[in-house]
Amino acid sequence: MTLEDLDGSVGSDASREIEGASVGSSPHRTPRPFVLRVERPMTRTLEVLDALADVLAAKGIEIRGAFARSGVVIAGSREPSTPRDRPSEGEKFVGHFAIPTTDNRGNPFPSSMLLSILLDLYELAGGASFHETVGLWEDEGVCYIDLLIGIEVWSGDRAGLVTLIEKVRALLRQKSIPLRIERSEFVWIGQASAVNL
Repeated sequence: MTLEDLDGSVGSDASREIEGASVGSSPHRTPRPFVLRVERPMTRTLEVLDALADVLAAKGIEIRGAFARSGVVIAGSREPSTPRDRPSEGEKFVGHFAIPTTDNRGNPFPSSMLLSILLDLYELAGGASFHETVGLWEDEGVCYIDLLIGIEVWSGDRAGLVTLIEKVRALLRQKSIPLRIERSEFVWIGQASAVNL
């Protein structure tokens, strides 16, 4: 099926009938082809991660991988990373949550705001994984369709993560941000032992 098919150029039997609406007939719909009014979440996330790499490199942290910074520090010139600033950690878990990239009117949050969130997350947990997420939900009769940054973090500091997400919720003016916590076996392939999270 193509975008033209969705515009109603195919036979009427291809339309999905929903009370009060059919594909291609709504006066409220966005003209096709659909064009995002904002950058895709991963595009913004990658830009913010690039800025985060600059901030961390300025602190003397060696940056490797896709955002490597050459000539920033001499290998071995900094003590190995330790959880020295983190509270003693409890049982390990995987936390999943998502943050919106725009406010409820579709205005993008400033990159500096997202950078602050990712820096706090790095300082709390030492890292995270990110993915592009689309959210759809109803709240008080209003339908929200949003582009979000999905975040997965491994931690043992439940209270610290909850505190961070509460800070993010307030900063982004959200009613709530759900946090899903999972405990499972996590195996590092290439290392001698499995770590139970």
